[in-house]
Amino acid sequence: MKLSPPRGFEDGTIPRRRRRHAGHLTVALYYILHTPTLSDACDEMCNGIFKLLESFAIDLSVEMPYHKTLTVFGFRRFQILRNRKAILQLSRFAMT
Repeated sequence: MKLSPPRGFEDGTIPRRRRRHAGHLTVALYYILHTPTLSDACDEMCNGIFKLLESFAIDLSVEMPYHKTLTVFGFRRFQILRNRKAILQLSRFAMT
């Protein structure tokens, strides 16, 4: 599966009505696979989320609909799953 860069997410051009949490999972996976570290992936995701919120004209001094803690948690879960898959693949290879 080839993923393309999440341009609409990165530049804040996704219309508010099309913003879905499932789409964020795709973006998260892209960043995990295409950035050097988990920290870099989280930073890219956070920056994109803030650009989206600004493009939706949300006054972040009044309302904060985003919580970085959830992003970090989600990215760590993705990393655990990715590592488990790599370990399973390695163990299958070692058993042959």
